[in-house]
Amino acid sequence: MKGKQERKVNRMEQRVQQELDLIKESVLKTVAAEAIYLFGSYAYGTPT
Repeated sequence: MKGKQERKVNRMEQRVQQELDLIKESVLKTVAAEAIYLFGSYAYGTPT
C-alpha cells in the first residue's frame, strides 16, 4: 500500500486501537480481570 490508502489504513488502525483501549478501561473498572480476549478477525490481525 502506498500514499493515501496507507494513511487511511493507519487512521483506521489508530481509531480501532483507541476504541479497544476505551473498552479495556471500562472492563477493568468493572471487574478485576487478569486477561481480556478478543475474538474475531481483529484478533487475527486481519480485520474484515
